Amino acid sequence: MNKKELIAKILEKLSEEELQEMVGEETQDQDEHKHVIKRRGSGYNKKRRKNKTNQSVKSEKEYSKKSNIKIGKRKNKFEDFMNNISLDSLEQKELLKASEDDEISRKNIKTKPKNKRPSTLIDVRCSSCGKDFNISRNLVGSMERWKCNSCCCQGR
Repeated sequence: MNKKELIAKILEKLSEEELQEMVGEETQDQDEHKHVIKRRGSGYNKKRRKNKTNQSVKSEKEYSKKSNIKIGKRKNKFEDFMNNISLDSLEQKELLKASEDDEISRKNIKTKPKNKRPSTLIDVRCSSCGKDFNISRNLVGSMERWKCNSCCCQGR
C-alpha cells in the first residue's frame, strides 16, 4: 500500500468533527510557530503613517463650511413673540418709549474720526551731491552730515 492510500483510508474512518479538530490544531500550531523577522527597510511604514495623518487632515477639511448660509426671507421669531404677547397699558407705553429712544440713539451716533499718525518724513539735502530727499526722520543722524544712498555707495 502506498502512503497516500493509507492516509486516505484513515481519513475515511474519521468523523467530520475529528477532522475539523485535527485541522484546527494544525492551523493553531502553524500560527504559534510562525517566526516573523521585522526587517529595516526604506521607510515604507513611515510613508504609510504620514499618509494616514494627511488623510485625517483632509477628512477634517471635509466638514468645513462649503456654501454660504441662506439668509433670505426668514420669519423673525421675536416679532411674532411680541405680537402674540398681551401687555398692560403701562408696559405698552414703556415699550413705545424704549423703541423711540432706540431710534433717536441710532440717529445720533457720531463717527469718531480716526487718529492718523503724523508723518515722520522730513526733507533733507545730501551733503555730497546737494539733492533734496524726503525720508524718514529715523534715518537721519544729523541734518548737516546726511548722505544719500548713491553717494554712500560711490564713496563720496
